[in-house]
Amino acid sequence: MGFYEREVGFYREFAADCPVRTPRCYFGEVEMDSGVSLLLLEDLTWMRNLNSTGGVVDEVELVIRELGKLHAAWWGDARLDQTPWLPMKGIMTPDQAPVVLMQNWESFLGKLSIPVTDEVLSAGELCARYLSAVSISMYTQSPRTLIHHDVQGDNLLVAGDGEPSLALVDWQLTTAARPVLDLADFLVAHLETSERRRHEDRLLEIYHSVLTERGVADYPLEQCRDDYAMALLIPASRLATAVGLHPGLTATPDGFWNVAFPRYARALTDLGVSEFLEQHYS
Repeated sequence: MGFYEREVGFYREFAADCPVRTPRCYFGEVEMDSGVSLLLLEDLTWMRNLNSTGGVVDEVELVIRELGKLHAAWWGDARLDQTPWLPMKGIMTPDQAPVVLMQNWESFLGKLSIPVTDEVLSAGELCARYLSAVSISMYTQSPRTLIHHDVQGDNLLVAGDGEPSLALVDWQLTTAARPVLDLADFLVAHLETSERRRHEDRLLEIYHSVLTERGVADYPLEQCRDDYAMALLIPASRLATAVGLHPGLTATPDGFWNVAFPRYARALTDLGVSEFLEQHYS
């Protein structure tokens, strides 16, 4: 799926111009024939990872602001269409992703250690029906920017001495897409549903204000909200596919997917995504 080529390419071609902190890359190489790769990165082990599903609002706001800086910096940049390794490949493309999701959906359900509710099943049906159309919209239609595409606790490092600072690691999925794909992925899975409901609108407004402060003038807040809701299908589908496909994963109460997927399903319901997609893509 081009993961190693994509991450080495990011550090070679994009990292130096990113306004968000990333590890300094001392060496990066990938052998395309064999897939063997090597990255030598700055040691950031003095920073701490965020909790993937146990977030607090202050941390989320810090991440949201940094994502706004990242997205504004690459907004509509010509290099997004001139970089051959940047598009998604393999089972993450709009053509393949819906097929692979359905092939692994029953396997995913079997690896849940929570009740399989009607809401969970409805989320799967929604993903199966609209994932292709939503993926085409997210990955190919304007406005697009450079996104991290895997914004979750393991890939976020925070230093808390004085003014908190954030570093983003693991750029294997970075691509060109609509910006709020990063927000939908992170915000919904990271916060408890009650906290997400309480702060969601305010956090989207903060994110949008960072974009506008940094020169983005062609992205109304209402479109930002609509894109955010629609984008939820992609991380929900990706999580179900990854868990269902992985031969080493089994049903376990500790599986983070037991927490994250129901949060995606609840957000899809809360935000009326089914009605929105039926109106725009049926």
